[in-house]
Order: sequence, then structure tokens, then C-alpha cells
Amino acid sequence: MIGYKSLKQTLLGCVWGAGLISASAWAGFSISGTQLLDGNGQPFVMRGINHAHTWYTGQTNSAIPNIANTGANLVRVVLSNGTHKEGWVRTPASEVANIITLCKNNRVICMLEVHDTTGYGEKAEATSLAQAAEYWVSLASTLRGQEDYVLINIGNEPFGNSQPADAWVDQHKSAIKTLRDAQLTHTLVVDAPNWGQDWQEVMLNRASEVESADPLSNTLFSVHMYEVYQNYDKIRSYISGFMSRHNLPIIVGEFGADHQGKFVDAASVMRVGEELGVGYIGWSWSGNGSCCTALDIVNNFNPNSLSSWGNTLINGANGIKATARRASIFDGTGSSSSTSGSSSSSSSSSSSTSSSSSSASSSTSGDPGTPRGGSLDFLSMLLLVGVGIGGCISRART
Repeated sequence: MIGYKSLKQTLLGCVWGAGLISASAWAGFSISGTQLLDGNGQPFVMRGINHAHTWYTGQTNSAIPNIANTGANLVRVVLSNGTHKEGWVRTPASEVANIITLCKNNRVICMLEVHDTTGYGEKAEATSLAQAAEYWVSLASTLRGQEDYVLINIGNEPFGNSQPADAWVDQHKSAIKTLRDAQLTHTLVVDAPNWGQDWQEVMLNRASEVESADPLSNTLFSVHMYEVYQNYDKIRSYISGFMSRHNLPIIVGEFGADHQGKFVDAASVMRVGEELGVGYIGWSWSGNGSCCTALDIVNNFNPNSLSSWGNTLINGANGIKATARRASIFDGTGSSSSTSGSSSSSSSSSSSTSSSSSSASSSTSGDPGTPRGGSLDFLSMLLLVGVGIGGCISRART
């Protein structure tokens, strides 16, 4: 007998291809206004940590469980498509599958990103969003079926400083089309230009143009907050301005308390995240290069040795332990993940600085049950059968 998820995926292909219904109703994660919803249709506010898998593959099997033990509800994982001119090794499908399994076993959502695009246009070694999109398509068989657990961050910080705004818009639109044409229905994450910091406000002004290229309306946006963001007013103005202008979700995909010796107002990033119900992901677990060791959350990958930055991120007033809530897909309730706090559910301009992100200088599995809320239920599927797509289901059983 065909299972619920197999039927759901088969019908997705039928109704999307036939133009009968928006496929966003069928994806694992989905978007409603400024909120990201998990596979049960429940709001999911990221409280996460980055892990640099590409340069520290031997640490990943311990890093992901250790990150989960902080109370984090998401791990953003650095991958490489093998095109970076500094010779980064391509992350094979087998490693990606293992990363996804580790995340699921430790009940954290997995955001995967291609790092080779970092600083494209300004950094000669970086490669294009088109090459990143090709990599995601090559992983399609690994990624399909993981929509409840995996978000695809198309390319990390995909443009450097002073690059044409149209390039950021048009190349993201093209990449989104490539992924959707490959029937990858996951929520997509788009990084800002200017090494992620968007001090030219291209993403702030033009995100809706990029989102319009997604036939599933299942794309969110990510700003990286480093030395451009040094006070509460600046941080809140950018995030609230983005949300009100576009009615789309935004997250802080990377941030720290210091970047190459320059102050970053990390406490205000977390405060604004809690006030506005916006996700944040701290950079990074461990292993930053000599320029940026202050960004290590733990020292030498030792979970028992928090840095000052790590203590702020995990134990701060609006930090991970106080505010993280596990995705409800793991327990059906959205209850707090080994923390006593709860995340805010409130709904609710950048200075001309030449800057680069730290990441540029860094060196219970199984089906948790039937989705509710944001996904169509089984009766709805049967009704769709009744209006002419029963043949698709028959083919799925053969």
C-alpha cells in the first residue's frame, strides 16, 4: 500500500505539473507572510549555529550532536560544490546524506549552503550561483523526501561589494528556476549581497523581485550581520523595514560579537530576533582562521569550552537556551527543546562600509507522523483524485 508521504510526493508532481494547485501547500516547510512554517504548519523561528563542514569534515559527526545539545533547533552546514579556485573539495552526496541523518537523529533542522559563491564578482576565486544551482540538482535524489527537515541556502554571500544589483536579482531568479525545474520543492534561502551584509540595500529594496521567480512562493531571505550592524536601531530598522516592505521572512543567517576586531552588536541581533520573531544563526561552532578566532563559539571543537561569544549566544538573555523551540515535526507539539524558554511569535539602512563576512576568511530518524496545518490532508488528496488525477496515484502503486 502506498504510504502518506509517497502519495503526497506523487500528487505534488501531478497537481504542480497540471497547474491545478500551488505546490507550496505540499512542501515540508512553507511560508506564510513573514513566517516560516514547519511541516506541521507551525511557526518555526530559527535559533541556530553554523558548522564549517567543508573544512572540518572529521568534526561533523560530533559537532552536530554537540550543537543540538546547546538547545539549538537548526544547524547551518557549509558545503562545497568543488568549484572554488582555492581547491575546496566537493561535498559528495554520501556526506550530505549523513549530515541530514545526523540532524534528524538529533532533532535539529538542517540548512545546507554552498560556500563557493562567497564574494562572487569581487573575490576572484569564487564561483557563480549557476554552478551552485547545478550542484543542488546533482543532489536531487538525496534531497527529495527530506523537505520536512532540510532548507536549501542556494549560495553563501553570493556577491561581494559594488556589484550590479541586477546581477544579484537575475542570477538568483535563474537559480531558483533551475531548482524548481528539478522538482526540488524545499524552502529556499537567498543570501544578501555585499558579503551578506547588504550595506547597499539591494536585498532590502529588491527581494520581492527574486521571490516572484519561485512558483511555489517558498523562498526566504538572509542577511549576515557583522560590523555594518553596531547598534540596536540599525538592526531593528533593517529587519522591520524588510518585513514591512516585502511581507516575506528574513533571518540573520550569520552574526558574531566581533568581526576582524570590529564590534558587532550581537546582543541587539538576538533582542530584535526575539522581539520580531526572526530567526538567527550564530557563526560558527569552531575552526575560524587566525583573523577571526573570536568568532569561535567553542574552543577547539570542545563543547565544554565556550568562548565569550559562545556564552553570549547560548546563555544570553535572548540566546539559544532562553528562546529556542524545536520544530514540531520532531515531536508534534513544538515544545521547547531541552530549554525552559519559548520563542517570540510576534508578527510583525545600512552604512556604506566595505566589509567581508567571517565565512569568507574561515578556513529520531524516521517518519514523525502525518503533517497537519500547512499541508493538505489525506481527504483533500482523495478529493483531488476525484477531479481527474487518479491515474497518477495508480502509477505510483506500480
